[in-house]
Amino acid sequence: MKDFSKYYTPQKIAASLMRFVDFNDNDSVIDICCGKGNLLFAAKNYNPSLQCFGVDIADINIDWCKTTKKDGREFALGAKRKYTIALANPPFGKIESISYASKLFVDKYASINSKRIEIEMLIANLNLLKEDGILLIILPNTFINGVSYKKIRKTISENHFVKTIIKLPPNAFSPERINCSAIVICKKKNNENQACTYYTMNEKFNISNSYEIKHDNILQGCWSNNVLYEKVDFKINRGNISSNMFSEKGIEVLHTSKKSSPWQPSLRYIKKGLNTSNSIIAEKGDLIISRIGSSAGCLCLYEGDPKYITDCLMLIKSPNKQLIKHMQNLNLRSLVKGVSTPHITVSDIYDLYNSTYNNL
Repeated sequence: MKDFSKYYTPQKIAASLMRFVDFNDNDSVIDICCGKGNLLFAAKNYNPSLQCFGVDIADINIDWCKTTKKDGREFALGAKRKYTIALANPPFGKIESISYASKLFVDKYASINSKRIEIEMLIANLNLLKEDGILLIILPNTFINGVSYKKIRKTISENHFVKTIIKLPPNAFSPERINCSAIVICKKKNNENQACTYYTMNEKFNISNSYEIKHDNILQGCWSNNVLYEKVDFKINRGNISSNMFSEKGIEVLHTSKKSSPWQPSLRYIKKGLNTSNSIIAEKGDLIISRIGSSAGCLCLYEGDPKYITDCLMLIKSPNKQLIKHMQNLNLRSLVKGVSTPHITVSDIYDLYNSTYNNL
C-alpha cells in the first residue's frame, strides 16, 4: 500500500472541527487511523475528561491515551467494545493489499461495492460506535458530490443521520491541495426529517458560510448544493463516452489532451453502431472543460462541427457572451485536486462560479 501517512490532520483543522461534535464528559473516543494523534489531541483539549484510544498500522507514540498497533479495519472487526465518538482522517486511495470488503460490506452495507480504503474505513468506524455514537470523518470531496458515490451516500443516509458537512479549504493539507470535507454522522437514524447543515471553511480555518440541505435530498444522495444549481443560468454536462469504446476508425469524438496554451481537446474515434443516444454533443459556441489529467481545469470555446465528448471532458451548453467572459475569468486550475490523478468536478466549478459572482 502507498504511504499516505504524511497527510496528518493539521492541528488547526483538528481544533476547528471539534465544535461540530457533541462531546459529553467521560465519553470514549477512538481514532483507528490516528497517526500522530492530532484529532485525539484536539478532542482531549476540547474536553479533558474524554477517554481516548488510538489505533494505527504504524508505530504510535502517544503517551496520554491507550494505543494499539493494528490495521484499523481489522481492529474494528475484532473489537469487543463500542465507543461513543469516532474520529477519522483515513488514507485515501485504491486498496493495493488486503481488502476487508467481504467482512465490512455486509447486512445493511451489503449494497456497497468499493475498492477504496477510505470507504472501508468509513464502515469500520460506524461498526465501532454505540447505537447513539457519533462519527466525524474526513473524506475526499468526490465522496460528497461524485456521481459514482451516490449509491454509497444513499446507503449511509438510509441507515444513519448525516448531521453536518464541513467543506475544508484547499490549503487544509498544505502544501498539497487535497480537496476534502469533514462529515459528522450520527449512528442512530434520525426520524424527524431534520436537515443537514453544510458549512464552508475558509483558508484561515474559519466558517465563512452555511446553508441547510433538506432531509429528503440527503436521503437521495444529494449531499452538496447541487440542488441549488437550478438557480444559475447555465448547466454543466459531463461526457459519458469511455475509453473502452475507442477504435482506430469510426466516428470522431472529442477527448482530453495534454496541458497547453491555448488548450484544445484531442480527437479519438469510436465504432459506428454504438449506442450514443444519451451522449453529450459539443456544438459551436459551447465551452469545453478538461476534467482529468495534466490539463484538468483547462477550457476552450468550441468552434468546430458537432461531436460527442468523452467522460474526460465537461461541457457548458450554449452560454451567452457574458457567461463566456465570466467562465474564462475563473481560475479552474485552482480547483485541481487528487493525490494520484489530477481532476476537477462539476460541483467544484459551480461552487467557484457562485462564490465569485454571487448568483445564489
